[in-house]
Amino acid sequence: MHPDLHAAGLTQGGVFTTRQAQAAGYTPDELRALLRNQRIVRVRRGIYTDPSWHHPAYELATAAVLLACVKSRPVASHRCAARLLGLPLVDPPDLPEITVPEASPLTTVRRAHLHHGRVAKDEWQDVHALRVTTAARTAVDLARTLDFPAAVVVADAVLHRNLATPHDLGRAAGQFRGRPRSAALARVLAFADAGSESVGESLARVLFAEHGLPAPTLGQRITVDGEVVARVDFLWEEHRTIVEFDGRLKYEPGSDRGADALWQEKLREERLREAGYEVVRITWAQLMNEPERTVARIRAAFARQSTQLIGS
Repeated sequence: MHPDLHAAGLTQGGVFTTRQAQAAGYTPDELRALLRNQRIVRVRRGIYTDPSWHHPAYELATAAVLLACVKSRPVASHRCAARLLGLPLVDPPDLPEITVPEASPLTTVRRAHLHHGRVAKDEWQDVHALRVTTAARTAVDLARTLDFPAAVVVADAVLHRNLATPHDLGRAAGQFRGRPRSAALARVLAFADAGSESVGESLARVLFAEHGLPAPTLGQRITVDGEVVARVDFLWEEHRTIVEFDGRLKYEPGSDRGADALWQEKLREERLREAGYEVVRITWAQLMNEPERTVARIRAAFARQSTQLIGS
C-alpha cells in the first residue's frame, strides 16, 4: 500500500477514496486489479480499505459514511456513537448513524441513518480517528429518540463509567428544552443513576418504577455485627428487603468463580436472612418475560416483612 494511502487510512478510520488512490499514483486498471486480488476491499461506492489494517466492519462502514458526507461536516451520533464508545444498547444498530448541521442540504444517505442538528465543538471527540458525539451528547440524543428503558440503560452507563456527570448531561440537554421529546429527555435524565452497574440493573429499576415500587438504594453495603456481609444490588431498608439481579454468568462451569462462588453466595444469603432481610433473586428471563410476577414476588416479600414487624 502506498504510504500516502496508508496515512490517509490512519486519519480517516481505515478508509480512502478513489480520488486519493489516484492522487497517490494508482490508475483505474491498477485499482481494479487490487480489488480482484482482494488487496483492497470496497466499503461503499468510491471508498475502500486495506483488509490488512484489520478494522472492525462496523467502524469501517461508519468511516466510509463520514468520508462520503465529509462536505456536510458529519458526526457519528445516536446509537452509532454509543456503539463506538462501547456503551450498552438494548438494540444495537446495524447501520451507521450520523448528524449533520441543520442547514445542510443533505437529505438522505444510502445505508445510513441521517439526523440534522447542531453539534458544538465540545460535543464531539475522536474515537479511532472518527468524529463521534461525546458520551453526554450521545446519552441526550438517545434519551430523545429511544424508548424510556433503552435510554435509561445508556444514561446509567455513562454516569456509572464516569464518562459524564449529571451536570454534563444537563448542559448537553440545554439546547433541546422546549423542542419535541424534551419531556422524554427530562424524564430519562431525572431517572438516570450512576449506581446502576449493568443493563439488567437499569432495566430492573425501570420495571420497579413503572409498577409503582418505591425507589431502592443501589449498591448498599450490609453490615452485620460490625462486619460487611454483602454489597447488594437493590435494598428497601424500610421493608428489610433485598433484590439481587442474577445474570448467572458468575456461576457457570468454567467461570473464574465456579462452584465455590455459588457456595459462598449461599452462605452470604443465609447471613442476610439471619439478620432479618428478605432476599429476592431475579434473572434475565424473569425480568424480560415475567415482569408482573417479578414485581409480585417483591411485593410479597414486603408483605412478609411487614407482618413480621407488626408481630414483633
